[in-house]
Amino acid sequence: MPKKDELARRLRLLEDELTEKQRTIDRQRAEIDELKRQYQAEIDRLKAELANLEMKHQAELEDERDHHIREIEALKAAEDDLRSKIALLEKKLEEALNREKILEKEIVDWEGKYSDLNKEMQKLRDEIEVIRRDAEKVSIQSIRLKLFPSIYEVPSVPKGS
Repeated sequence: MPKKDELARRLRLLEDELTEKQRTIDRQRAEIDELKRQYQAEIDRLKAELANLEMKHQAELEDERDHHIREIEALKAAEDDLRSKIALLEKKLEEALNREKILEKEIVDWEGKYSDLNKEMQKLRDEIEVIRRDAEKVSIQSIRLKLFPSIYEVPSVPKGS
């Protein structure tokens, strides 16, 4: 019967081990239940704190919302003012651009007149230069005639020959 005793002893050991494991499981379940209770109490406390904070912050948010509404209204008024100024400046810019086009056309006209006058002046300078050269030639010939009249005399043909 030693085998039977051995099996009985092993059975008691396994039963003891099983009992110990069951106690461990029961202890762990009790710890889990206690942790659940603690966590639930903490959750309830945090929910209450959160509700208080929400009420507090709701009032702050409403104040902030009112403040932002006033700021938005002020910004919209400023935007309208700036849009009016932009429209006025755009009109002035358009007028300035139109004036610039007129002035550019006048500049082109004046440049054309200036160019024409420069051409006319150059033509007159050229004519003056021709007249000056001709005058120099005449002056030189006049001086030559005065200095050397005999060279420039036309021989007279004797009358009776």
